[in-house]
Amino acid sequence: MKEGIYGIDPKNPDTKNYTAITISQYGEPLLYPEKVKRAIEFTKSLNLRCDLQTNGVNLDKDLIKEFKDLGLDILMVSLSASTPETHERITGSKTFERVLENIKIASKYFYTIVRSVYIPGFNREELIELSEILSRESKVKEIMVHHLIVHRGNRDRLEGICNVDSVGRVRDLLLL
Repeated sequence: MKEGIYGIDPKNPDTKNYTAITISQYGEPLLYPEKVKRAIEFTKSLNLRCDLQTNGVNLDKDLIKEFKDLGLDILMVSLSASTPETHERITGSKTFERVLENIKIASKYFYTIVRSVYIPGFNREELIELSEILSRESKVKEIMVHHLIVHRGNRDRLEGICNVDSVGRVRDLLLL
């Protein structure tokens, strides 16, 4: 994927009308922690708020401290389950405990937002339980719930989790 600041004209990189830059990508930005550090430094050099969106797997205490020292303002971590089993079904990885622990640590240093995907008929109760866990065990103040988007790349995998033909209705998200 080509690096760059999306939404800003590279021929006229004027950022005076912007208030923040979010470090994100189609994939996991913390696969490249040095690039993320440079992006935080760059964003802060422009006197803008700096947000980072991650799956939380590659966070650790050292990176969290470095990001805090560099001036990261907001951390957004993806987590859509309250149990290791459901997390593994959604992500295909056994990383639930690590992600949850990283959220707990990070929330002591940053305004931390947990980004969850709502899968109708599958994880409604888990998202409610996740909010209770985060309320009890962390300083997370916000959970951002997104609706599931079914596309060609995830349809087969999702068929084992939910009825993909009924997913994606805004009404379902509002009912949660």
